[in-house]
Amino acid sequence: MEEETILLRVRDDGCGFDPPKQAAGGRLAYGTHCGIRLMDEYAAMAGGRLEVGSARGRGTQVTLFIPVGEPASLLKNPT
Repeated sequence: MEEETILLRVRDDGCGFDPPKQAAGGRLAYGTHCGIRLMDEYAAMAGGRLEVGSARGRGTQVTLFIPVGEPASLLKNPT
C-alpha cells in the first residue's frame, strides 16, 4: 500500500543556477546553496524529501514531498 504524500512544486522561468552538489548518500553538500540545504534538512526531519532541478538561463523547479501523518521524531519529542 502506498503512503499518502503531500506534494508541493514551485517552478519559475528565471535565470536558474548550477544544480547543487550532492554529497555521499544523495544529501546536499555543506557550503553549497545554503537555503536549499536547509529546506532539504527540514524535509528530511518531516520524513520527506526535496528535489531541485535548475539550469542557468532555464529556470528552477523545487518539489517537496512530505508523507501525510506525524513524523516519528515529533511523536518521541513533542514540543
